[in-house]
Amino acid sequence: MHRFLIRRVLSLIPVLFFVSALSFFGLELVPVDDPIELVLGPGAEVGQLTDEQYEALLKQAGLDGPITERYVRYLGRLAQGDLGRSRITRQPVTEMFKDRLPVTLWLNSITFVTNVALGVGLGVIAGLYHGTKIDLIATLVAVIGVATPGFWVGILSIIVFTLWLGWLPSSGWVDPLDDFGNGIKHLILPVFALGVFGSASILRQTRSGLIEVLRQDYVTTARSKGLRESVIIRRHMLKVALLPVMTLLGFQIAALLSGSVLIERIFGLPGIGRMALDATQNRDFQVVQAVVMMSALAIVVANLIADMLYAWLDPRIRYS
Repeated sequence: MHRFLIRRVLSLIPVLFFVSALSFFGLELVPVDDPIELVLGPGAEVGQLTDEQYEALLKQAGLDGPITERYVRYLGRLAQGDLGRSRITRQPVTEMFKDRLPVTLWLNSITFVTNVALGVGLGVIAGLYHGTKIDLIATLVAVIGVATPGFWVGILSIIVFTLWLGWLPSSGWVDPLDDFGNGIKHLILPVFALGVFGSASILRQTRSGLIEVLRQDYVTTARSKGLRESVIIRRHMLKVALLPVMTLLGFQIAALLSGSVLIERIFGLPGIGRMALDATQNRDFQVVQAVVMMSALAIVVANLIADMLYAWLDPRIRYS
C-alpha cells in the first residue's frame, strides 16, 4: 500500500508542473497593447512615465526579462507559497484566498456530503428494487438532474423559494460558525443548485453498479448459506458496487469547483468562484493564475484520495 501511495504521489508532480506551465504561458498569449497595463490598468497614461519608472514598474510586477526567466521566477514564488499580488486591489492573493476560501469550503463540502448521501442512498434503493415504480421514479429524477444546468436550478429556486414562498434568502453570506442556523439557511439554495447534477450522477452510477453485482454468483451463494439480506448488502454487495462511484467522486470535486463560479455569482457568495470570475472580467491575471493552480491542486489531491479509497476497496489495484 505504501509503494502504491508513493507512486501515485510522484505521478501528481508532472500534472501540477504542466498546469503551472499551461496557466502561465496561456495568460502570456492574452493580447495586451502594453505590458504596463497589467500593472496600472487599461487606459493608463504610459507615455507620461520616464524610462526609469517604466522599467521599475515592470520589474515590480515581474514582467521584465525573457518569458522563460519569468516562468522560472514564477515557479520559485509558487514553491515559497507566494501567489502574487492583485492588480486591482493591490492585496496579496494569499490573503484574498484566506478571506474567501471558507465560503467556498462551506458550500462545496456541504454539497459534496449531500451528493454522496443522497446519490448513494437513492441509488441503493433503486438498485435493490430495480424494475419497480421506486426504481422508475429514481431513474426519472436522475435523468432530469443530469440534464438540468445548475445555474438554471439556482434561478428557478430563487423565484420559487424566495420570491413566491419567501422561505429562504436569495443572496448573501453568514458564517455558520457565527450564526449556524442563519448561515445554513443562506446555503440551502446554493447547495441545492450546485448539487443537483452531482447527486443525480452518483445515483445513476450506484444503481447500475448494484444491479450488476446482484447478478454475481457469490451473491447467490451468500443467500444460499442463509445470511441475512442486510449482511449480504453491506459486506458483499456495496463494497463492489461502490468501486465505480469512488472514481466518480474525484470528478465531483472538479465539477463543484467549476460549478461554484456561477453559483456563487448568482447567490452573491463572496467565495473563490466569484473571485475567479471577477478577476477574469477585470484581467487580473495574477489572481486567475492563483485560482487555476489552487483548483488543480485540490483536484489532484481529491483524485489521490479517491485512488486510495479504490485501492482499499479492491486490493488488486495496489499490485496492478
